Amino acid sequence: MATFKQLTAPQLHADKHLERVLDALGHQGDRLGAALDVLGRLWTDLTTGHLADWLPGENQAGIGAVRRLDHAWLRLRPVTEDSEPLYACDRCRRVVAVSVRGVCPTLRCTGRLEEYKPATETDGHLRRLYLTFDPVPLRAQEHTAQWTGEKAAEIQGEFVRGQVNALSCSTTFELGVDVGELQAVVLRNMPPSTANYVQRAGRAGRRADSAALVLTYAQRRPHDLARFAEPQRMIAGEVRAPIVPVDNVRIDRRHAHSIALAAFFRTMKEERGRIWRKAGEFFLPDDTTGETAAHIVRDWLTPVPDSVAASIRRVLPASVQDEIDVESGAWGGELDRLLRAAGKILEQDVTAYSERRDQAVAARKYRLADMYEKVIRNLTHRDLLGVLANRNVLPKYGFPVDTVELRIPQDSGTVSGRLELTRDLSAAVHEYAPGAEIVAGGQLWASAGVYRLPDRELVSRHYTVCGTCGRYREATEPVDPTCTACGAPSTSAPRRYVEPVYGFVAARGPQRRPGQSPPRRSWYGDVHMSTDRGCPRGEHRLRLRSHHGLGGGRPG
Repeated sequence: MATFKQLTAPQLHADKHLERVLDALGHQGDRLGAALDVLGRLWTDLTTGHLADWLPGENQAGIGAVRRLDHAWLRLRPVTEDSEPLYACDRCRRVVAVSVRGVCPTLRCTGRLEEYKPATETDGHLRRLYLTFDPVPLRAQEHTAQWTGEKAAEIQGEFVRGQVNALSCSTTFELGVDVGELQAVVLRNMPPSTANYVQRAGRAGRRADSAALVLTYAQRRPHDLARFAEPQRMIAGEVRAPIVPVDNVRIDRRHAHSIALAAFFRTMKEERGRIWRKAGEFFLPDDTTGETAAHIVRDWLTPVPDSVAASIRRVLPASVQDEIDVESGAWGGELDRLLRAAGKILEQDVTAYSERRDQAVAARKYRLADMYEKVIRNLTHRDLLGVLANRNVLPKYGFPVDTVELRIPQDSGTVSGRLELTRDLSAAVHEYAPGAEIVAGGQLWASAGVYRLPDRELVSRHYTVCGTCGRYREATEPVDPTCTACGAPSTSAPRRYVEPVYGFVAARGPQRRPGQSPPRRSWYGDVHMSTDRGCPRGEHRLRLRSHHGLGGGRPG
């Protein structure tokens, strides 16, 4: 600001205001030059002179040196009929506390300031609101898919009853969640399509006798700015008919699992009188017989009952049937693998907390032992169908391809047992990467690392990206450093990534409350396209294959 070669909007405002003040004073000569000189000397006093305490400076990462007004110097005083006069512009009606030669400080306003005394008949709309409205305490609450169903229903009830009057919602709110009448909807960014906008904005003003407000913030991104320039394309645009592909192998495999498990549960109830509703009942050994229900599913499916095979053939497309090998029943092996992996995770958690409980009892820390016992009960009493959906066995809302979990410590407070931090793997690799932070349940959770089962290794692959032609290659063994497309030798260190198929773990210890700064992100990944043969940079016309991994941009 000291050089005044490029004026920002606030500087230009101050410059024009000073020009009008100098004109009112009858200044002769170059008013712009005089205004810039005054501003320069004022800036010097505010930064290095006797007024430096007013405008303290600091260095911010990514921005540099910044200054802001110290709020401790501000003084507030009530405005009454007996207080010192205010001044109002006779043209734009702006009210200010100080008049300098009667010049209105509003940019490009040519009006004059006149003495102004607030009275009932002259009160502005906002002033009347402040004087007559009763203040209402604001209590905001999250409403996302991270809550368990019971907790989400509890929050909805509090909102309907007025105990919570603001909901911070994810896109799950587009579904048929009943929270009664909404007076206002605020969208923090531009929805992706008209259908999304209608679903979100249409929640407000559903009653004919009430007005509603819908406010959308457009971020500085191409999509948001394009819709901001032409809002009618979002508000009155076309709604595309929904399309659901029926030949997605990963989704269809889960539907095959659901058919098989439904038949299995029905048979077990009819023949043995057995019903499993909780995760512990299904995945842990029975106290009486020692039998693990999850392990007998594979035996029951060998061979696959005719009724199950017929149902799968009736539901799944022929191409998917061939790919998962419905004819031989080999698809049951994948179901058995998923069930055993889910059971192993639960067994490990219960064993770990049982050991802590026993140690607490031995140390006569009975309250701590009771807390660990409650954690065990929480783990074993989770709804079985919910666990099967989160472990990629059954289909669930949104049809995620691979869902993984950020496993939070179950002894981290009252909200830990009410949160289910699951994401599709493609999103989880970004959001749950070690070192990243997320806000859930009003607390800040930090990812501490990748989770793996004690007797299982994570899938690991070596890869390289040619610095000359951009060719991406990967293999289970170290990749030849010489590019197969252009023959150039690799100049970067060998790299390796892992697939976090068992999810991530959150850091232990007391959780912090989120502050003013956004959660920390720690994404170091790159996105590459793997092709069957070499091609020049930017001409990827061949078959594309995507992979999800961790460690993309760092040496392995």
